[in-house]
Amino acid sequence: MTAFELRMYPQALEELQSALEDPHRPLTAEQRTQVLDLVARTKTFIGRYQLRLVPADAEVLVDGAPVARAALVLGLGSHRLLVRRRGYRALQRELRVQGGEDDTLILQLKAAPLPQQARVHLGAPTAAEPTANRTPAWIAFGVAAASLAIGGVSGSVALSKRHDIEDLQAGYQAADLSTGAFITAGVAAAAGALLWIYAPHSGSPDAQSLGPLHVRIVF
Repeated sequence: MTAFELRMYPQALEELQSALEDPHRPLTAEQRTQVLDLVARTKTFIGRYQLRLVPADAEVLVDGAPVARAALVLGLGSHRLLVRRRGYRALQRELRVQGGEDDTLILQLKAAPLPQQARVHLGAPTAAEPTANRTPAWIAFGVAAASLAIGGVSGSVALSKRHDIEDLQAGYQAADLSTGAFITAGVAAAAGALLWIYAPHSGSPDAQSLGPLHVRIVF
């Protein structure tokens, strides 16, 4: 009754109901009638709300204080509710109690989006855009270019000595070297073209399993 007079209506309702249910010091018939009448009056100054939480183990705070019950009894005025749980977006709601409310509140949280790094590890695997490894092809093209240069120089030497009887043997050797160089250039160019077309992509199983590619040209 004191809590009621001090306008502490939620506390008054709790204590009045406890008095009605207390088996140790039962109320007299007259007291019970007075208490029941005061309970009815108290309910006009409070709002009662049954909570339905999704997920069910979400934490509820009313005006910054945690609530451990499935039902709220709030006094007149505005109250701020905060519902939270790890892995979900917090939900805030303002309740304005005018008295006499007896409602059910359904408070459903939405799952929080995972960070970018977590999505990469927990979701479907995403692969970076593969890039072709054309280093062996460039090496082969380099060999072809060098062989062309050697073949051209050797061919020029051979031509210059074709009428020189005293140094005819050197001319033959230069001609052979030129021919071999041109053949090497052709083979290297063909190998470079194949390596360019069928270059393994970095990050692919083929690129990881083949290892370094060695090109060896034998005459």
